[in-house]
Amino acid sequence: VRALLLCSAENVDRVIEGLAEAENLQQQRRLTGYGRVSAQRAEVSDDHRAVLVAEGEITIDDVHLYAVPIPSTFFASGGSRCLTVALAYDPPVRPTRLDYLANHMEVHAYYGASTETVREAYVRQAASDDRPPPALENFRLKLQPSSNHRGKGVHQFGSKVFRQRLDDAKGNRFVVAIKNTNRWDAIGAQQQYALAIALERDPGHAALYLEIGENCPIGF
Repeated sequence: VRALLLCSAENVDRVIEGLAEAENLQQQRRLTGYGRVSAQRAEVSDDHRAVLVAEGEITIDDVHLYAVPIPSTFFASGGSRCLTVALAYDPPVRPTRLDYLANHMEVHAYYGASTETVREAYVRQAASDDRPPPALENFRLKLQPSSNHRGKGVHQFGSKVFRQRLDDAKGNRFVVAIKNTNRWDAIGAQQQYALAIALERDPGHAALYLEIGENCPIGF
């Protein structure tokens, strides 16, 4: 439920002005968070917006990958396209603020790299390193808010709006990676989580819901 509500969030009107742009965004985020949630957007998809949901358990210091089919309308000219990723989890906590989460989860999205390429980059990375692998930097989508902001909590939201059509030569899949890094949990501990991913196209362009349903593996 939390992941679906996060995924439904939409920007609210800016209420902070008069500062440098970066500080405007920072202060805006403090007041309005990820935006305004919508019960309707959380509960249903429509022709131009498809929401994919997964629930699972991940071992500490492990990575889960999801291959997300890109609808053909994302490769067509005109309008905008949006990818939204939302992650919710509930780690054990300490009463003190210093490293109070037992584990730390990060979610990142990649485009132009195969699932195998992403997997190999994470395998080569140290288990204790919770940053995205440097080898994948050219493929990592710059979701907003940045990982520096969204990665601090257990409710994480990031989105990317594409104003130009995607290049089909780079493939027809996004790869979403979730990494769970141990802080003080027991070796081998499992962490439950929920992931929600929305693919959205502006009205006036081809619908995507049925296509996503046909191409997305059962159990996403």
